[in-house]
Amino acid sequence: MVCWLGYRLFPYVPDTDLHKYWHAVRPLLVAPVLEPWSLYRHTVIWLVLALASDELCDAAWKRIAFPLLVPLVLGSRILIVDAVLSPAEVLGAVIALLCWFGFLARLPVRNALIFSLLSSS
Repeated sequence: MVCWLGYRLFPYVPDTDLHKYWHAVRPLLVAPVLEPWSLYRHTVIWLVLALASDELCDAAWKRIAFPLLVPLVLGSRILIVDAVLSPAEVLGAVIALLCWFGFLARLPVRNALIFSLLSSS
């Protein structure tokens, strides 16, 4: 999880230019292009992160660790220099949240299911 965060949040330099924030979210608002393969990839990655956060956290944090991680990462990407949010990234996170709390968190074979999704990507 730490390696993935390092990859997604590189170069770790926040930008203070307000126009940069607009450019980071503009692909979400102005003529968004949603590529199915990219959506699948981001959804699976977010599901792997949900599983990892569930395994790493104790019982008190299991319900809130993943929902806190999603806006933290996406919000940080808005602030980082040269980072732009894609519609697939945001929608993949939303789909992963809905799937995780809808049925995957309670499913006994969730590890095998998420691993099979990951290996097919």
